[in-house]
Amino acid sequence: MPGKKRILVLGSGMVAPPCIEYLTRNPQNEVTVACEPFLVHRLSRLNFPERSRVP
Repeated sequence: MPGKKRILVLGSGMVAPPCIEYLTRNPQNEVTVACEPFLVHRLSRLNFPERSRVP
């Protein structure tokens, strides 16, 4: 299926980092993570390509 896919991941629990890593393997996927503000620091330590933060 051609074109960019927009994926929303709800939460940033223990399985979120492997899930995000898997989803970002495909450059056609645009992944957004919705989580509590105090959990953002945990995800920000991970090295995912093309990270951007939405307030």
